[in-house]
Amino acid sequence: MAYTTFNDRVSDLFKEVSALEEGHFEYDSGLHGEIHFEKRNIITRPAVLEELAGILADYLISKNVEIDVVCSPAVGGVPFALFVSLHMKCRFVFCDRKQSLALSLRNKSAPVVQGQRILFIDDNLTTGTTLKESCRLLEKYDAQVVHAGFIADGCSKNRCLPVQVTALLSQTDTAWQVGNCPLCEKGVPMGQKQESE
Repeated sequence: MAYTTFNDRVSDLFKEVSALEEGHFEYDSGLHGEIHFEKRNIITRPAVLEELAGILADYLISKNVEIDVVCSPAVGGVPFALFVSLHMKCRFVFCDRKQSLALSLRNKSAPVVQGQRILFIDDNLTTGTTLKESCRLLEKYDAQVVHAGFIADGCSKNRCLPVQVTALLSQTDTAWQVGNCPLCEKGVPMGQKQESE
């Protein structure tokens, strides 16, 4: 398979809950890829989700990543981010999309992030759009996103991201635009659609 995991335990957990499939998939971003990360197989198992959050938190602590608040976009990353914040013993907030579809913080969350060092957490990284939008949003509150963590990075190449990223699972091959997809060219049938950030 064209992916790497953070360590053997992460690999074991993904296998135990059948969280990875190999094939030809179209992501919500419109890109095509050969790995399907089935986040529901992890998120619906709180013990697995908490263990993964602990692995990520322990790594970030060992690297002296200093944060004050964990922030996640609603909805997919919230359970993972909450567990990470528990392990890192810090506050937690989430941003969500209002009717304008722009990310925003609830009024009572603004003072929590004001001037703070933020760890951005989400379940899946594909294009980086939500990460970039979240960084811009948090800058309005003089907050600084100092690091980002993900369960999975579905496209670890050819992106310009605003902060350092740590993912427990990283796809080693890039995702492709429809017209440049080698799987389409080979006639590999399309599988299930994967949600992205």
